[in-house]
Amino acid sequence: MDKELQAKIEYAIDKAIADFQKDKESIFANEKDTIKYKYESLSPLKKWTKKQTCIVKGCNIKSISL
Repeated sequence: MDKELQAKIEYAIDKAIADFQKDKESIFANEKDTIKYKYESLSPLKKWTKKQTCIVKGCNIKSISL
């Protein structure tokens, strides 16, 4: 690899890391992407907040919810 190109790549990586360390939100393209990323991981947990019917055959008792 060309040394000049390698130096440019290393500089870009170092700058990206430094920018991220200063502002953790800088990794996202916009605020919408930031919000989507933060709350997308919570959607599977929403299922656990609702009471569900027991999984045991013949049992109609509702489960304990969070």
